[in-house]
Amino acid sequence: MLLFSCSKKQHEIIPTTAALTFQQATTYRDSGKKDSAFLYYSKAKDQYLQTKDSVGAGVCLVNMGMISTDLGDVFGGQELALEALAYFDDKNPTHGPYLLSNYNNLGISCYTLQEYEKSVEFYQKSLNFISDSAYSRVVKNNIANAYRKEGKYKEAIDVYGSALAKETEPRNYARLLSNQAYARWLDDTRFNAATDLRKALSIRVSEKDTWGQNSSYDQLAECLAL
Repeated sequence: MLLFSCSKKQHEIIPTTAALTFQQATTYRDSGKKDSAFLYYSKAKDQYLQTKDSVGAGVCLVNMGMISTDLGDVFGGQELALEALAYFDDKNPTHGPYLLSNYNNLGISCYTLQEYEKSVEFYQKSLNFISDSAYSRVVKNNIANAYRKEGKYKEAIDVYGSALAKETEPRNYARLLSNQAYARWLDDTRFNAATDLRKALSIRVSEKDTWGQNSSYDQLAECLAL
């Protein structure tokens, strides 16, 4: 009985201290307590490094970077995300989801800092790790937005169009349709963007997409002002 008991205990999966700290960080993150989540991810990172678990440490840095960016510390978020890259191998499929999140965060931070060319580069890198075509269209919308901000309207229109042709989810379709119409108007103010903008607005109203409606009204107001 004693031998059986010891053997059984040896085969139980007991979470490490780092894993428990990481779990608590994620609980804080998911409940909106981002400051506490950041502190616990930082603590978990140090614990993972003590046990030479570099991937665990990298995942903590990815989360810390996203939290920093989300809280408005864009430079801090960038620094953490760039640091995280050293812990992953882009040829290892299991690292793909972490690299996807990390490159996406770098794209967001560069866009916020108006570094649109770098933003496009990071978003395009994130596409290498996306297996879900629906999510890839969301990233393509972000890429097109950066092109639009750069004044590269034709490039933006093409990217919006390629994503729009395959989009079926109503909110995403409305976003792409509205953004493409707006870019076409920016490229040529003689273009009648109102038809597509109103169509996108109608979808957003039926979907109760309040944030999207605000964007539609802003774009309509600008296009109809001339």
